[in-house]
Amino acid sequence: MLARSRVCLQTITRRLADFPEANAIKKKFLFRKDTSTIKQLKGLSSGQKIVLNGWIEQKPKRVGKNLIFGLLRDSNGDIIQLVDNKSLLKGFTLEDVVQAVGILSLKRKLSNEDADEYEVQLEDITVLNASNKKPAQMQDFKLSAIYPPEFRYLQLRNPKYQDFLKKRSSISKEIRNSFNNFDFTEVETPMLFKATPEGAREFLVPTRTKRSDGKPSFYALDQSPQQYKQLLMASGVNKYYQMARCFRDEDLRADRQPEFTQVDMEMAFANSEDVMKIIEKTVSGVWSKFSKKRGLLTLDSKGTLVPDEKGNGTVSIFRMTYEQAMTSYGIDKPDLRAPDLKIINLGEFNAFSHLNKKFTRF
Repeated sequence: MLARSRVCLQTITRRLADFPEANAIKKKFLFRKDTSTIKQLKGLSSGQKIVLNGWIEQKPKRVGKNLIFGLLRDSNGDIIQLVDNKSLLKGFTLEDVVQAVGILSLKRKLSNEDADEYEVQLEDITVLNASNKKPAQMQDFKLSAIYPPEFRYLQLRNPKYQDFLKKRSSISKEIRNSFNNFDFTEVETPMLFKATPEGAREFLVPTRTKRSDGKPSFYALDQSPQQYKQLLMASGVNKYYQMARCFRDEDLRADRQPEFTQVDMEMAFANSEDVMKIIEKTVSGVWSKFSKKRGLLTLDSKGTLVPDEKGNGTVSIFRMTYEQAMTSYGIDKPDLRAPDLKIINLGEFNAFSHLNKKFTRF
């Protein structure tokens, strides 16, 4: 019995020895609040102590016995060089989440460099979350820009995708501001609804309740808030909009996926002209504000691409009927970047299909 107790005690002691020190664990949760971004460093003076949060951009490189260079990337995608004279970066790898403390200093400039660049003389660095993949594998992900689904979060760290998310958020705010300026009311409608026979195929959500005949009951995820917004119109909500989540159990296409977000709106006591004016002003305003290349283009009476805004600041967008679109382009959403690629009816030249003599060639 005594021998068994001694073995158990040795096992517990050995396992306790494998635990990291309490101070090392505690340090990960004691965040410094006086942090800066790399862009904010331009307003600081050299020799000032700073704190940066971010990720290790690439594996630190040892260039001398007591000198290691590393790169840190912050949440904005900006990169700064870390200079380590204390071997603090030893063992660090790509995408380690760190908090670095150091002294800001001017980087030695080359003869062809005009702007001043900064670097950080590292004094202390804390690993908040270590990367769990091998450095070579992480580097392959970054170079190929192809990440397995389980590492999607690594792809979203990329500045390109960070910009996409921020731009999407800004566009949503601008759309909301536009509808709010037109006195619309944003209403959030339920996602669970009764299954309907028309429209796209629906996703079904089982419930714990049963129908009167003993069969299980289901909800359907909303394809679009069509019935809800009609109820709102009948309830006296004159102008309604929302950023609606929609779910459709259909095959994937370039412009379709199982779930998506759409700007949904409805107006009471209004005709098609009123609705189109609101849409024109909203789309034109958002496009002109966030497009990096140029403003929104439309067609003039001659079929030439021209800016949608007139000299007096008003918006004029060319309107095409369904009949015109199908007759000229064979599709209800033609690509008007090439407006001259139209379908031409060759009936006047007496050209007919060789399979069906009554069918005109185009």
